[in-house]
Amino acid sequence: MSECKQRFLEFYQRLASIARASRLACVHRATVYRWMEDADFAGAVRNAKEATLQQKLAKALATDAERKRLRAQERARIRWEKQVQAARLREIDRELRAGNPRVVEAVANAILTAIKASNQRVETRG
Repeated sequence: MSECKQRFLEFYQRLASIARASRLACVHRATVYRWMEDADFAGAVRNAKEATLQQKLAKALATDAERKRLRAQERARIRWEKQVQAARLREIDRELRAGNPRVVEAVANAILTAIKASNQRVETRG
């Protein structure tokens, strides 16, 4: 097979476009179609296209798998954070029920801070 045909096939395998590959290989598109009358060259073009499609499919599947992995990782992180938050709330609840003065004071301060912040937001709107 000639060097021109090889060069075209290399570009075609990357691009899967006869027009673009022929332009980059410096061969007129009509010449490529004339070459395709040769069964060996036509088979090489089909093989190149199939290889390109397989590569694109593999890349798409890998990208999709990575996206799914990242989503699952994010869901696991959120689930873990919720579990930690629930455990902290249970611990605070136990301490409040036990009458721990340090915890009672901290919770009261947090409630007052939240009320003040809420009032400030209402005042700035009004």
